[in-house]
Amino acid sequence: MRRVLLLAASLACAACSSEQGEARGGVEAVSSAAPSDRFYDRQAFTIRYKLEGTQTGTRAEYVRDWGKLRVLEEDSVLRVMGTEQAVRNRQLIEGSQIYTVRLPDNTVTVMENPLYQELTAEMQGQDPVEFGRAMMRRMGGTETGETGRFAGHDCTYWTILGGRTCITPWGGTLYVENQVGGIRIVQEATEVRLGDGGPDSLFQVDKASAQRIEGPNMSMQDVEAAAKAGEEAMRQLQQMAPGG
Repeated sequence: MRRVLLLAASLACAACSSEQGEARGGVEAVSSAAPSDRFYDRQAFTIRYKLEGTQTGTRAEYVRDWGKLRVLEEDSVLRVMGTEQAVRNRQLIEGSQIYTVRLPDNTVTVMENPLYQELTAEMQGQDPVEFGRAMMRRMGGTETGETGRFAGHDCTYWTILGGRTCITPWGGTLYVENQVGGIRIVQEATEVRLGDGGPDSLFQVDKASAQRIEGPNMSMQDVEAAAKAGEEAMRQLQQMAPGG
């Protein structure tokens, strides 16, 4: 369930991009696609993150083709209640298909995002900025009016799914903070490279060997209900925590 909520939030954040945005640091990317065919207002970019708190390590996001191709890479350690769990994987998100490569054995699984077709159909003919903001609000998100700056780029803070996230005018996520009780995870951008979607090798996956995992059969209506329930559960946990 949490994975599906995060996928929906990710698509909503991506759609929260301005059509003009800020000046690009590098080669200017000119779009031949309609705004509704894009998830970001940058054709290609790379964002590297550091993880702090209960989970430490690094993450990276590589984006191509206005967000239709994405790679998420993670190398971290999660420490909870005296236990440690290493997380090392790479995800290729290609349209509605999500391929996960688990390292170091390179086993591959694939799952279909059950929300992709519904969301992309809703985006058609709509302004991507307003659509993205509406999607965030549908999932319980609120724009706080605060601004931040990470890795040389400005962003606007939202509260969503019990945490805080800071999103650039072109749709990139620069900061995420989630805290429940004694568990606190912070993801902060340390480097942003516009116009660089990462090396080709990261987008190569042995699809023939991928084991298909059946994802949940959900609609956005289901996700909205789950998000609201999750927000309430998060508030209760925070109230029960020391100092809450």
